[in-house]
Amino acid sequence: MARDGSRPWEGLGGTISDGIDITMRGVREQLRLAEEALAWPWKPQAMVDGWVRSAEASWKTTRELTDLWLDRAERMIPGRCCGSSSSTGRSTAVRYIESNGDPQVSPPWSFEKVHIQGSALEASYTRLSDLCDRRLNAVVRAAGGDFTFKPIESLHGSSPVFVLMSAYPKFYSLDPVYREYGVFAQKELCYAVPVIKWVEDVPAELGLFLPYLFLDNDWSIITGREVLGLPKMLGSFHYPDSEPSGPAVKVYARIFEKYGRRARMTDGLVTQIQVGDGAPPRKKVPIDPFFGAYEELFTGDAPFVPDDDVRDFLHDRISRIAYSMLGLKQFRHAHQPELACTRCVVEAGVADLKIRRAKLLPPVAVEVPDYPHGSLRIAQELGLRASGGKDGYEARFPYEVECDFNMPIAGLVETPGD
Repeated sequence: MARDGSRPWEGLGGTISDGIDITMRGVREQLRLAEEALAWPWKPQAMVDGWVRSAEASWKTTRELTDLWLDRAERMIPGRCCGSSSSTGRSTAVRYIESNGDPQVSPPWSFEKVHIQGSALEASYTRLSDLCDRRLNAVVRAAGGDFTFKPIESLHGSSPVFVLMSAYPKFYSLDPVYREYGVFAQKELCYAVPVIKWVEDVPAELGLFLPYLFLDNDWSIITGREVLGLPKMLGSFHYPDSEPSGPAVKVYARIFEKYGRRARMTDGLVTQIQVGDGAPPRKKVPIDPFFGAYEELFTGDAPFVPDDDVRDFLHDRISRIAYSMLGLKQFRHAHQPELACTRCVVEAGVADLKIRRAKLLPPVAVEVPDYPHGSLRIAQELGLRASGGKDGYEARFPYEVECDFNMPIAGLVETPGD
């Protein structure tokens, strides 16, 4: 019987219980012979010791057999953990081996007093569609899914990408074991692509696909990459002395500026945010921590206005916090490096959102240096549309939010290891 009281071996043709019963009958027979021998007036000690050793060995074999069959049974239970396959309905997950100090922190997580400063950049719908096809829809197709992820397409042929600069002063796991570890803190720069899950021609769900994240907490990097599939990288954050908390900031990461056999990694500028001239808009508008001033972005004269059905869908989902974060989780095969051991799209939800304060900010300018022949091609891959020089991009409706929220794991789409 499993720890949760279930019997995972039921329905597997009786092979598990039959195998255990056969071994247990052998154990009981060895013990019976040993007990009879102990009752004899003349005790052949060597024979008794032999029966006891045989019974102990049989009992050890029984325990090993039980563990083996339970492990097999757990892998065959539909919909378990993050190994359930939408194509087969069966679980491919195995039991996780825990170790002390493991930085793969277990979900769900809770975040308090998160300070987010964000804005929307204009990007190419075509480039973002290609990105979704390569990193999300390829997994969906391989799993036999009947839906497709697409970026938001405006009437002008462009799509939004959010650049989010966040400070997390306190977050922790809600898992009973990891909750006892303590609390974490970090700074994070994130590029987020709003996507819609389409079932046939109907918008069904809203998400944020996160292709680029840079942060300064190594535990969070490992957890993000290995648990959620978020491509987190180590970054360093530099603020002006006059504005130690932003929104002006320079973010650096270790990169190859240009590939080559003699090339060495350097600290390359990832993003620079500068405060421009002017005052923030005075009007009060609804502001979401991750979608910003969404009513302003998707209505009126904004460059991201979609058709009426999509606009209504976006307003409904964002206003109800009915969206999730999306990441591509995969691990390279050690012996066949062109293959993946596992590959899935992980959805992490946003729950129990509490906005402490929110406001629009003065204009900001965003610089995103591109390294077309190196390891960091954010502007190129996202198709960012320059408006302020070679690497300068107009930030639409910059905003600031302080909030609390929890992040449970919502679900996934998985393909078997290739």
